Amino acid sequence: MSVQPTLVPKPSTRRGPASSNDSNDMIAASLRDLQAIADQANVNEVAIKNVHKLLFHEFMNSRNMTARYAEDVRNQSYLKAVLGQDIFNFVSFRTFRPPEAYISFDGLVEARRARVEPMYGVVMLPYNFVVNRLYAVDPETGDTILPTNLDTVVTGINDSMALSIDEGDIKKAFNGHNRDYWVRRVAFPLEQDVDYVGADVLITLPDTLVDRCNLVAIHPFPLGQLEIENIWYSTTAADPTIVLPGFSKVRGAGFERWHFPEMSMTKLKVRLIQRNFVEEDGLKVFYIGAQEIAQQLVAFDQTPAQTEPINNNGVVVALEAPEGYNFDYLKRLYTTPNFSTILAEAGIRVYIFTDEALTNQVWSSYDDPPLETTPVYIGDLVLNKVYVLITLQFLQATGTSPILNDLVVGYSVTP
Repeated sequence: MSVQPTLVPKPSTRRGPASSNDSNDMIAASLRDLQAIADQANVNEVAIKNVHKLLFHEFMNSRNMTARYAEDVRNQSYLKAVLGQDIFNFVSFRTFRPPEAYISFDGLVEARRARVEPMYGVVMLPYNFVVNRLYAVDPETGDTILPTNLDTVVTGINDSMALSIDEGDIKKAFNGHNRDYWVRRVAFPLEQDVDYVGADVLITLPDTLVDRCNLVAIHPFPLGQLEIENIWYSTTAADPTIVLPGFSKVRGAGFERWHFPEMSMTKLKVRLIQRNFVEEDGLKVFYIGAQEIAQQLVAFDQTPAQTEPINNNGVVVALEAPEGYNFDYLKRLYTTPNFSTILAEAGIRVYIFTDEALTNQVWSSYDDPPLETTPVYIGDLVLNKVYVLITLQFLQATGTSPILNDLVVGYSVTP
C-alpha cells in the first residue's frame, strides 16, 4: 500500500494577517501524514519479517533435501558394497565436497593449479587476464561504466494479448552487478490460454573496450526456469543469423557459459523462453530476464606441458570407499569431454595415485590401457581412499581451454 499525503500547503501572506485556521490545518495534515508513514513503515517491517521467515524455511528445506541426497548416495554405495556390486562414483564440480569425494589442490604446484568454478560446474585452465566487452570498471571508485554505444532492443514473443508488460531496465543485464537484475514482467488474465512467453534481446556490441571476444555467459532470471533457445551473432551491420559456436538449446537454464575461438562480433541476439507462470493478484504472470549477459575476451595459461604430472595445471579428486570397505579393482573412468581423445584434441589427462603425496601412480589415461578393458588391482594395498589427478593442457589448434564437466570412476570394494 502506498501512502497518499493529505498536506496541502497554504500560501503565506506577505505582510498580511496570518490565519490560525490555515496553520492548524497544515499541522493536523502533517501529523496525519507522519502517522500514515509510521503505520506503513510498521506494515512494511512485518511484511519483510514474514518474507525472511519464508525464505529461511525454504532455505532450510533446500539444505535438508541436499543432505538427504548426499545420504542417499552414500547409502546406495554402501548397499552395492554389501551386495558385491561395482560402485560408480559421479563427481560434480559444482561443489568442493560432493558425496564420497572431495576436491583439492593438495600436492600440486600452487602457480599451476587448474581453475575450478562451482558456479558452472567445470574445471578449466586458469585465466591470465579477462577483459569485459560490455562494461568497464572505474579503478578509483570500483563502479561499472557502460559504453555509450552499447545499444539494446528487446522484442517480446507471444505476448500480444497481455494485459500489461513491465519491460524492466535491460541495461541491468550488462553491468556486472550480481545485485541488479533485468526483469520483464508479462501479465495475462488468469483464464488466458497462453503457455509461454519469450524475448529476443538484440545487442549492438560496443568496440570501445575490445572488439574481439571468446566467451559468452548468461545468468538467467528466474534461475532454473528459462529456456535459452538460441544465441546468434553477426560480424557485420546485419542482424545476427550465425549460431554461436558450441551452442545447443538449454532447458531449465542455470548459470550458462560458452567458450569458443577468439573472433570479432558486431551484434549478438539471445532468445529466452519462459514456460512457467505464477498467479499474482488474480493474474497469470510470466517473469523473464537475466542477472547478467556477459561477453568477454579471456586469455588462458599456455605454459608447456611438464614431465611430472603434478607440475601441470591440475586438480585432485579424493575418492573414499564406503565405510568398512577398501578398494579392490579400479574398473572404469569416464570424463566429459572424453579424456581418451588424443591430447591435441582433448587436452585432458587423468592419473590415479594411491597416496595423498601423489608419488605412487597406479594408472595413467595417457600411458595405460583403458580401465574398462584392463582393470587395475589395488586390493593388496588395503586402501580406503584413492586420489585422481586431472591435468589440462592448452588447445593450440583452437586457442581455447579444455572444459571438464564430469568425472565418473567405477570400482569394486572388499571388506
